[in-house]
Amino acid sequence: MSDSTELALAKALGEKMMTKPLSKITVTELTEAVGINRQTFYYHFKDVESLTYWFFDNTLKEVFKRGGGEEQDWAKSLLMVFSFVMTNKDLFLNAVSSDNHDMFEYYLKRVISSLLEGVIKKREEELNCKLNPQDETDLLDFFTYPFELEAREWIKHGMTYDPSPKISKMAMLFEADLDINIKVLFANSKKAPSGGTPNEQKQ
Repeated sequence: MSDSTELALAKALGEKMMTKPLSKITVTELTEAVGINRQTFYYHFKDVESLTYWFFDNTLKEVFKRGGGEEQDWAKSLLMVFSFVMTNKDLFLNAVSSDNHDMFEYYLKRVISSLLEGVIKKREEELNCKLNPQDETDLLDFFTYPFELEAREWIKHGMTYDPSPKISKMAMLFEADLDINIKVLFANSKKAPSGGTPNEQKQ
């Protein structure tokens, strides 16, 4: 369970980000808003950046919980994330202000990667095709990148449009291609001599 002080600081941060860039928010104004001293702040968080990551994580966990849990339907969970961000556009645009432009993009990538990783591992089990760790990583990177790129473009354009139709289509294509990619990588790993992959053996 989250500490009440952490929740209070996260709430104060969210309120501040509704009206000003994250880069302009200081520890002092957050502690004054919550009614604690700086020492108490640093007991819980290293800096405003670490609080921001905690804020993203805790906020989106609540979004998933209200939607029935991210394990229920990964595509629905992903759409819920984009919908929540769009509903709170001012807050998140301030989170990607010039001095912190990559912070939310990084966190969003992590969320996308986590959701896709769960789908990949589940399909491996269902297909009885357990990939080696490197193939799993490569496959996850291959599928994460298009979603990450779409998210980056959406943020770049100020979240001025609804990304749901495209995200839904991308999710459909991901699921359509997933099984064949798992099977190809699994079969390829079986062909490789014990000393490495076919390409490595040729060198």
